Amino acid sequence: RSSDLSWKKNATKVDKSQYTNDGLTKHLGNYTMSSILRVQKTEAKDDFTYTCVVVHDSQKPVEASAQNIFASLKLRYPKIELLQSTNSDGTLTLTCHAYDYSPRSEE
Repeated sequence: RSSDLSWKKNATKVDKSQYTNDGLTKHLGNYTMSSILRVQKTEAKDDFTYTCVVVHDSQKPVEASAQNIFASLKLRYPKIELLQSTNSDGTLTLTCHAYDYSPRSEE
């Protein structure tokens, strides 16, 4: 089987020196491969679109894209939910759940 995994930035193919593909592996009759694209924060702009392109045999390419890839690095404060429950022994349990936030960029 022939498979190829590559990247595009906007509509332009990314040079192979900018990403690393692992080998094609087979597990229980299915194939797996992955690729790591490294993007410097100074290179990315909010309007760039990065697209992973997979071509398997002579089939039509399959693509997945991401935009605004550094948005998650912006500090976002947590949402907090406080849950309480009463235990069978009469004690009260309070659980604080913090979610949907990002850490500081230096962490």
